[in-house]
Amino acid sequence: MLMSEILKKKYVKNKNECHISVNNNNSTLKIQYFTRFDNIFDTYRNETKLSDEYKNQFKQYLLKEFSSLFNKTYKKIDVIIFNKMMNLGNAIFVINNLIYFCEILGCKTIYLNKGYWFIKKSIYDKELNITISPLIDNIWNNQTTVYYTQNIKFSNITKLFIYNFIPVRIYILKNELFSNIKLINTKLEDLYINIRSGKDIFKNNGHVHGNYFQPPLCFYKTIISMFNFNNIYIISNGMENPVINYLLKFQNNIKYFHGTVKEDAAIILSAKNLVLPCSSFSVELIKLSDNLKNLFEFNLIPEIERKLWHFYDRHLKPLKFNRYIMNPTKKYIEVMKPWKSSKEQLSQMVNEKCYNNFKIVPSDFA
Repeated sequence: MLMSEILKKKYVKNKNECHISVNNNNSTLKIQYFTRFDNIFDTYRNETKLSDEYKNQFKQYLLKEFSSLFNKTYKKIDVIIFNKMMNLGNAIFVINNLIYFCEILGCKTIYLNKGYWFIKKSIYDKELNITISPLIDNIWNNQTTVYYTQNIKFSNITKLFIYNFIPVRIYILKNELFSNIKLINTKLEDLYINIRSGKDIFKNNGHVHGNYFQPPLCFYKTIISMFNFNNIYIISNGMENPVINYLLKFQNNIKYFHGTVKEDAAIILSAKNLVLPCSSFSVELIKLSDNLKNLFEFNLIPEIERKLWHFYDRHLKPLKFNRYIMNPTKKYIEVMKPWKSSKEQLSQMVNEKCYNNFKIVPSDFA
């Protein structure tokens, strides 16, 4: 049964007991939106061989979240305005979701804060009939709101993050992003280690993100010892992460680089061998990489969240690179969660003992 047919029965009930009311004033418009939602989802499912179980799981998320929007009475939405400034990884993440919103709502244009350096001109996607454009006349000052025409909004921007399961949308940004950075020549014999650092997560003041603990020193040492790389480059946004200084003393061929966001992004997109931190910056960029051959991961992401980080899912797109995955010890997880950048946690990062083996997921093109 189509979603539009269900809605004609006045409400939808999902497994989370979330009711979506349909009143006489705007039921026709709601049915149109849900019909479009069903069509877009099923088309995408067919393109990627997405399973019914996977599809239905995310449909429940969407139904629950859209219920607050559909309980309002409003006219047709033509424009989405997103004026919040975010770091590169999170920005790509959210813009990807806004494109999907735009498809569902039938809008034609997404305006973004003009401060985003990777979008300097309007981007038009013929297939989706959607334009993404910098917001030149920046008169919207509330930076925690997604605005629509008729002033309809989601007040909590974090609610967008559950929708990041439509990877093809991210490619709309690819050409414009690549035109604003300069890729470098990298060798297959070289390793690039992206290490998450910075004072925003390595400070003990009670405001550190609880899920942002990072891989231990032994993870990096194991990779370096097992694979004979000629040159090893650490790419980081600061020296606060305690493993960096230890790695620089570990071997003479290890070098440190801290550049601009553009320079760091260029390296991530150019690398053939990359070590991944717990960071949306790297995760979002490698979805666009045409150069990556081998990816090394320390498995810190809970299973439920891994389903949202869609480059992991073989149903969603072919895997273009080999994945080497090391699982953490039970003790490491117990000490590091929740992450507070405490002395005990920093010490555990340096002194942890790793299992010297990887789960290997080969590329579909190997």
